[in-house]
Amino acid sequence: MRRRLLASLFMVFAFFAGNISALVRCSTAYNETELMNLAGQYKKTIMDFYPRGTIYDRNGIRLTNRQDEGYRFIDAPSCARAPVASTVLGSVTEYESSEGGGSIALGSSGIQRAYDSLLNGGSKITVLAPVDAKGNILSKNGIQVASDHINEGCIINLTLDYALQREFEEAMKQYAGEIECSGISVILSEAKSGRILVMASYGDEMNKTVLSYQPGSIMKIVAAAAMLESDDIDLNEEYECTASVTANNSQHYCSGRTAHGAIGLSEAFAQSCNCYFYEAAKKIEYISEDGITRSPIADMARRWGFSEFGEPSADFELSYSSHYSFVSSIVYNDEDLFNTTLGQGRTQASTYLINKIVAAIASGGTAISPYLVESIIDPAGNSVEIAPKENFSLGLAEQSVEKLQEMMRLAATSGTASLNSLAKHGGLSGKTGTAQNAASSDHAWLTGYFPYKHPQYAMTVLIEEGGSSSNAVTLYNRLCDLLFEIYPQGE
Repeated sequence: MRRRLLASLFMVFAFFAGNISALVRCSTAYNETELMNLAGQYKKTIMDFYPRGTIYDRNGIRLTNRQDEGYRFIDAPSCARAPVASTVLGSVTEYESSEGGGSIALGSSGIQRAYDSLLNGGSKITVLAPVDAKGNILSKNGIQVASDHINEGCIINLTLDYALQREFEEAMKQYAGEIECSGISVILSEAKSGRILVMASYGDEMNKTVLSYQPGSIMKIVAAAAMLESDDIDLNEEYECTASVTANNSQHYCSGRTAHGAIGLSEAFAQSCNCYFYEAAKKIEYISEDGITRSPIADMARRWGFSEFGEPSADFELSYSSHYSFVSSIVYNDEDLFNTTLGQGRTQASTYLINKIVAAIASGGTAISPYLVESIIDPAGNSVEIAPKENFSLGLAEQSVEKLQEMMRLAATSGTASLNSLAKHGGLSGKTGTAQNAASSDHAWLTGYFPYKHPQYAMTVLIEEGGSSSNAVTLYNRLCDLLFEIYPQGE
């Protein structure tokens, strides 16, 4: 009996000692607020999110609304910047509502901005969870969702290919680390259908594929078209290239200061002879009815989507209002004519527009304008009407298109683009460009389509301040190898 009594007294003593010890620890480890929280567990907001419609690639792979890594146990999408195609998809920003009622989420760039009204899924949803004094979640079973509601955002299906986009972006990042450049932009599209499979940019937060840069000798595509359509150009006539020309007392040179000798249009295009194109451009300039000197090259550029210099206009839904492709329609002097013809000075073009033009050449003069949005589905599962696909026509005679195709093929076999590796994939028809940049290094371009006999793809690469066009050729080769590794020909 005595032994039981002693055991009971010991247990009571141990109980009180434990509680006193716990109180001492609490008084030293926690402040007053934490002691109150510990005394009674409380609910804490662990996340807020705005429901948004989901954006998918052409194969049904989710591009946005990926769940936050830390809260995968909650069915809550994350509107953080997407890991792939981020400059295309854009971002969502929280704003304070001007009409009261708290904050709202709006697409601030890219597809998120262009289709914000359709992607907006409704008011903010708050997730609460039981936590301890230190904010640690005590039980996932106690998760509560405040102001939950059905996501009213639409589903948007894009033409982008997730696998290609991811591999291209990684290759661009790697190549940028190998050479000195300010950025890279690449567009890959299906030549005839207009579906954009890859729209990738590297270097900053903006989508470089819709920014404009001096196109350099890429502009010879436009110039050659104007010359092919002119009655004043004899395709058999040759000019003597001495490696340089003088325009308004300024000396200009052919690439590498190479003297090409007697040269005609096709070979001048393939070898990118500045002297020939400048002399031929002078031959076709004219005086308009208003007494102003103009160039058919600028006229052709305007028909193909270039804006007038100083008059911004968007040629694509993701274009920025202050960035546009432009050319001056007025020839003030010989220097102006040289810059218009050879893609310098007040002549700029975006990767998107150049690819659009080349895709049309590949398709015989007419193709669907490159586009990104394939379809939109509302929350009820119904299709949302979208703008019809637009046909883009170069407006050239059939023989002019065929001649352009021949010249682009010549440039890719024996001209400035001949270092391409597309022979194993059906061959390339293309054009390089090295555009002078007064602020820093030259811009490097390569645009083209392939396989050349039965064009399937059009692709344009621009390396901002990337030096010689040979750098663009090297990257072009790598990207094509990736393309055919993922999608072998015939599949």
